[in-house]
Amino acid sequence: MNISRKITGIFVCLLMVTVAYPSIGAGSPFGGLFDDLTPRHTLVRVTTGSGVPVLPKNIEIASDNPGAWVDVIIPSDRLHEFSELNVPYSVLIEDLEAYDTMMAGSYHTLAQIQTILQGIATNYSDIATLYSIGTTYEGRSIWCLEISDHPGVDEGEPGVFYMGVHHAREWPAAEICLHIANNLTSLYGVNSTITDLVNNRRIWIVPVTNPDGYYYCHDQGIDWRKNRDYFPQYGSYGVDTNRNYNGSCDGNILGSWGSIPSWANSHDPNNECYCGPGPTSEAENQAVTSIFLENNISATITYHTYGETVMWPWGYTGTQTPDNTYLSSVGQQIAQRINVQSGSGTYDPHQSYGLYATVGDTIDYVYGYSHFVQGRATFAYCIEACNEFHPAANYLNQICKENCDGAIYLLQEAQNIRDTVVPRVIPPVISTMLNDTDGNYRVSWTLQNPNANPDYFQLSEMKNLTLATDDAESGSAFWKLEGFTLSTSRYHSGTQSFKSHTADYDVSSMTTRTPVPITTGMTLSFWCWYAIQQNYDYTYVEVSENGRNYHLLDSLTGSSGNWVHKEYSLDNFTGKSLFIRFRYATDGYGHQEGFYVDDISPIGIFGSTSILSSTITNTYYDIIDKPLGTYYYSVRGHNTVRGWCDNSTLRIINVTQGGGSTNPALILGNFTASPGKVSMTVKNIGDANATSVSVTLRVTGGLFGRVNVETTKILRIGIGQEKTVTTDGFIVGLGKITLSASASCTEAVPPNVTKNATGKILLFFIYGIQN
Repeated sequence: MNISRKITGIFVCLLMVTVAYPSIGAGSPFGGLFDDLTPRHTLVRVTTGSGVPVLPKNIEIASDNPGAWVDVIIPSDRLHEFSELNVPYSVLIEDLEAYDTMMAGSYHTLAQIQTILQGIATNYSDIATLYSIGTTYEGRSIWCLEISDHPGVDEGEPGVFYMGVHHAREWPAAEICLHIANNLTSLYGVNSTITDLVNNRRIWIVPVTNPDGYYYCHDQGIDWRKNRDYFPQYGSYGVDTNRNYNGSCDGNILGSWGSIPSWANSHDPNNECYCGPGPTSEAENQAVTSIFLENNISATITYHTYGETVMWPWGYTGTQTPDNTYLSSVGQQIAQRINVQSGSGTYDPHQSYGLYATVGDTIDYVYGYSHFVQGRATFAYCIEACNEFHPAANYLNQICKENCDGAIYLLQEAQNIRDTVVPRVIPPVISTMLNDTDGNYRVSWTLQNPNANPDYFQLSEMKNLTLATDDAESGSAFWKLEGFTLSTSRYHSGTQSFKSHTADYDVSSMTTRTPVPITTGMTLSFWCWYAIQQNYDYTYVEVSENGRNYHLLDSLTGSSGNWVHKEYSLDNFTGKSLFIRFRYATDGYGHQEGFYVDDISPIGIFGSTSILSSTITNTYYDIIDKPLGTYYYSVRGHNTVRGWCDNSTLRIINVTQGGGSTNPALILGNFTASPGKVSMTVKNIGDANATSVSVTLRVTGGLFGRVNVETTKILRIGIGQEKTVTTDGFIVGLGKITLSASASCTEAVPPNVTKNATGKILLFFIYGIQN
């Protein structure tokens, strides 16, 4: 190592430690909080025992020790509320604002942190590189330091990601990350353990994931927790970026983003734990997520303060993860390497779900997404460092060193995590199939994570698809109901609709049991009525390709006042197959009547579903002598550790000239319009004549309009022939109209075909048809 590097390295080290440290009395060991500087705020400790007492509303939880105590922050003029609730408490810090001001000089400014990172990247350019992974709402870069023997190059090494300061006031998290970065670079070539790790790992360090919040809180001296995203409709700033990730991705509605399992989560934009307007909506969360999506990360630590604990998933439930034995063992080993601030004992290891549940946090998302969606192991840990938010200088160096020891252990263990944890077989991708002309073809698929070592595949075949509207009159067989029920209290058509469950801290949902194949122009539509506590409770309209991670189409809150129609384009999912989900989530502070939904379209109904084989060992399956028709296929994999895993998206094939038998096959063309009329074509693309074909053409909607239905019987449609059906009478109306058509023939394959579209009518002019 050259002399100039050593000199610069010493300068960087000095910059990390030579800041002004005020003298702090031993009797005030806790840092301060809160963004509202008008009233003073007080940090108090409440003894919890075996349960959580009823606490005043709209306060912030600072830290907790499950079964012992919880520290909360409350405006000083509201202290009397504890007495009114008969909750005993003790004051830890009477004036948090004053204490924050006194402690700020012990920590680096945001500009100093950036200077340190730049110095490391410049001085150790052969093993470190610095780059921005995103830009915040106030235009600041989110800086990431990558460390490896060949930074920026994917050499197949285990990746480890360290990050700090999701919460703006948790300043020691940044100092710990800087200490780790300095040790890994300054000791490279000097310490054999460090040298070996840098040579055989790929490491990312983001000391400040929330630079806007850190600058506002630390540099400007305004106590703060969230980011600085501004919401003009609410007149408020900030999302809790440790509640904004896309949930646990394990299929459990309780762990889905936006579910509110406790007072440590909120839909309220003014709350300190606001989860945001949508999953991963925030620039900071998108930046962090990109590291996990674009790289092979085996382990991660997100640093917070305070509590002197090491935690692992799940945080939303007391149920253990599929890898809990090994996951918790590594967490315990990390904790054993970190001495507490007092010097007597080590950090407390436990599952994140303890005194309160959280949803949308880093570790649940990282572990869940990697396990269930990416098909690999990423062991994620949250360390609540220190026994206070802002330890004094005489504690800070020790805290950084102790936590670095835990970080180095995880860096060493990353190789074992990657090599020994057997992943799930994530859904293979079925190759696109062209139309077949003889009934003999091959269904083949590609593995997305071959290291899962699947031993078998199961191939399912579905046919006779009907896209229907569920009017809730035929039961709930098409849905997996979790809290939703059929109700006669309100309905848009018929006598029933689906209704959410209503309770505090509750989540209910209804999800289609069968995925719907999506083609160009398809929309999700339904009618709904809702009375939902404005900005506190929500209904979410969601779709998912795998039933694990969901895409948010809409959020509903407040009152609809009447039945309202909703419609959403599904063009972004063309060629996929989607599960549709309605989810209703409430907080713990009251609720209203809830959410009703009716006349939902499309619902996919297959006339036949069969498993062709569950013992396939190749990545293909040959279909022999298949009759004319349209078929859909889905495949899933199995291994000895995880069992059967999730099904792939559906893949379609049209057999236009069947093997073994001949049948007619009907297809419906596009809707066309002329003044006061709507037409539809019916074509026989099969290899036999179609006889006694029943065709129905229906037009509904339009203000002042009337339902127009044309039902006709076509005696014969020859092979390759096309017939046109036109509505009877003269259509007049104003506004949006719905068009639907169906054709049926007993000997056809499939025997029934349907088509739906929307359009607009102005008097008798029909236009804007969306086929």
